[in-house]
Amino acid sequence: MTPESPLAEGTRGEPLAAILAARVAASGPIPFAEFMRECLYHPEYGYYSRLGTQRRGDYYTSVDVHAIFGRLIARQLAEMWELLGSPNQFFAVESGAGVGKLVANILDFAARELPAFYAATRYIAVEHSAERRAEHATALALHAAEGRVSSSGQIPEKIAAGCIFSNELIDALPTHRVVMKDGQLHDIFVGVESGRFVEILRDPSTPAIKQYFQDQGIVLPEGHHAEACLDACRWIEDAGRAIDRGFILTIDYGHEAPALYNERHNRGTLLAYRNHQVTENILDAPGEQDLTSHVNFTALQLWGHRAGLETTGLVTQSQFLVALGRANEFADLYEPDQSEIEKLRARCFSVSLLQRFFRFGLRPAGIVSSLLGLAVFVDGARAVIGNVVDSPQINVRPHFRPPGVRVRASFERITERLRRRRVISLIEERLAHAEFREGIVLVQLQRALILLHGIIVAARFGK
Repeated sequence: MTPESPLAEGTRGEPLAAILAARVAASGPIPFAEFMRECLYHPEYGYYSRLGTQRRGDYYTSVDVHAIFGRLIARQLAEMWELLGSPNQFFAVESGAGVGKLVANILDFAARELPAFYAATRYIAVEHSAERRAEHATALALHAAEGRVSSSGQIPEKIAAGCIFSNELIDALPTHRVVMKDGQLHDIFVGVESGRFVEILRDPSTPAIKQYFQDQGIVLPEGHHAEACLDACRWIEDAGRAIDRGFILTIDYGHEAPALYNERHNRGTLLAYRNHQVTENILDAPGEQDLTSHVNFTALQLWGHRAGLETTGLVTQSQFLVALGRANEFADLYEPDQSEIEKLRARCFSVSLLQRFFRFGLRPAGIVSSLLGLAVFVDGARAVIGNVVDSPQINVRPHFRPPGVRVRASFERITERLRRRRVISLIEERLAHAEFREGIVLVQLQRALILLHGIIVAARFGK
């Protein structure tokens, strides 16, 4: 990773950069976790604190794709409510609710399709940013009037029965960055030298960092960079102690510890996202770019167990959502009185959503040349055009770098195979049909990943 970065003079990041530089000048270098906390959550200049910066605005999340995500979460919450014996009050506590888009999708659907569950629901939208919480008054006005939702800056201390859940929150919690050097674990601090933010190696700022790795049986190899998100451990402990009866559900990018701390991630997983572009310049423009690292699900399970929680499962998002939608054949996709074209568009979006477990899905948009959600039905078989992939852009980090030669060979070989089976020509014919084009947003298509009967293959297209 880039070890130093300018103080971004003359940019919108200058106020926070100046604040951080002054702090370093007064007290010395600060742990990266503290730097990241200010970059994301500073009350005035933090990335998530400014109203003009939409949460997750530099890439897309499941909530941005289609309301189906919120509808399926509503069904999951309703099932949890029933498993708890259908109590009169069921607290659905969303940690990191942003401006309330997911809240609205869940409650709109519950009010229409799950009236008994809706009547019992007490939704608490937890959001750190006061500016974003203020948006809830407008976005959730109807449900607030029914007494079904309220806003808060923190998780309640006690929840009698319910579910605490988050969607892509844990990966944005401040994390310590460490490196194993000369057989010793070093904490990465941020200092200032010659007007630039730089990385400085020091002894761990807290004994909890070494304990974090010891408790999971993780010994980093020499030269290995990694993250230790102590805030995630505190989050799951606080959530576990708050809830008397119920569930905790977290949806995020990550791995269990053996996969997270292996050779594929020897440079760590922390990245910055800005203007829909991914970058390793994590010290640049404080407050102007998102910072995120993969979640350690082993740590969540371990610290959750210490708070009295019992793990019920760890699955991919696609498996989770398919299991929820299969019961009614994904009828929740559609709105009342939708046309066939509108239903087709809904199917397109749902396919993009369900395939997000593939690393080049919706996050980040900067890794793909153009973002598609286009479903094509050929001879009754589903062929889905996924994402336009620019191979050089993919080679951002070792932990998701495909072997380029094999990728190119696969494109050529599978393209020819699909063309012989007329799949490509049939898709091209459909794209040329004016009525079909009205139901999609067609973007330039140079090189694409095709999913045929759920199998990932590759092909090359023109426009």
